[in-house]
Amino acid sequence: MNALARGLDVLTLLQSSGQMTLGDLHRRTGIPKASLLRILKTLRARGMVWQRMADGAYVASYSLAELAGHMDREQALAEVASPILERLSDRIKWPSVLAVPRLTHMEVIETNAPRAYI
Repeated sequence: MNALARGLDVLTLLQSSGQMTLGDLHRRTGIPKASLLRILKTLRARGMVWQRMADGAYVASYSLAELAGHMDREQALAEVASPILERLSDRIKWPSVLAVPRLTHMEVIETNAPRAYI
């Protein structure tokens, strides 16, 4: 059950840190990147984590945060919008952003710019 333990370690780390890239996860866990990719693919398929398009960081799913009582509405919005932005970039090849208002500015919380051709 070593594989299960490693998967749970990755999920716990993502929940506690908020977000991490593949490199960050590798440095923190010492798990080889190929193994991490398999773990993350499994966690994504189960809806437990998702990957931001803006920077490629992995984030624990809002449904897990909601169950744990740590719901972040902006993270939930970005997670829901991410596949829509992905389909949009596949269709029109133009960058789009999802931004939320702050007092004096708008803050981008997700973007498909890395996938756009322009």
